[in-house]
Amino acid sequence: MTSADGIHRLHYLGAVDMAELVDSGGRSIEEQIVDAVEAAQLGGALPTSGSRLVAVHVSKIGIKLVAEADQAVVDRLALHKIVQALSFDDGFGRANVVLVEKKSSDDVQCHLLQTASGTEADHLCRQIRQAFHSAVVDSS
Repeated sequence: MTSADGIHRLHYLGAVDMAELVDSGGRSIEEQIVDAVEAAQLGGALPTSGSRLVAVHVSKIGIKLVAEADQAVVDRLALHKIVQALSFDDGFGRANVVLVEKKSSDDVQCHLLQTASGTEADHLCRQIRQAFHSAVVDSS
């Protein structure tokens, strides 16, 4: 859920490293990301549902994940390293958000968040796109 201050509260399921995705003319990059995340869940590298509630702060410099339980910073993602933000329904009534972060020239890391609302997931992705657009406009 999004609070009045624009902070999203979602469950953080973790992150998984993977080789950089390329558009090979077959499946879209978005489909490849969803497939990779679901394979990581089936293989046990990522859970299928979460219990770690985090506050997701989005700004022009990046995304900060803060644990609701103890206010510890779980992770910080620089906005310029986020190469994709997408949402999808997992088929079990849960909406997922995947933030794909560029780690090196050959690798990305997929951060998986979960909420019960597809609207919430879509809103977070929109807010990230708006922050990126705002940062680009401010730098020109």
